[in-house]
Amino acid sequence: MDAEVVDRVVLVYARHFDVAMEALRHEVLHFEIAECRKPFVELVNSVFSAINEETYRREERLIRQLSGLLEP
Repeated sequence: MDAEVVDRVVLVYARHFDVAMEALRHEVLHFEIAECRKPFVELVNSVFSAINEETYRREERLIRQLSGLLEP
């Protein structure tokens, strides 16, 4: 790994100037593209979270119903 972004700061570890500049350009572009995608990712994650909560509620309801069937 020649570079990484930490807290919105690009840390470059490469020793040679050409490699360092290439790593810097790569990380800056990668970070900016990820920032563009961020609203979509947040939306998808919130939808997934809502579906996950509903799935859990349904599972719990089914477990309560099935538990009643298993009582002696």
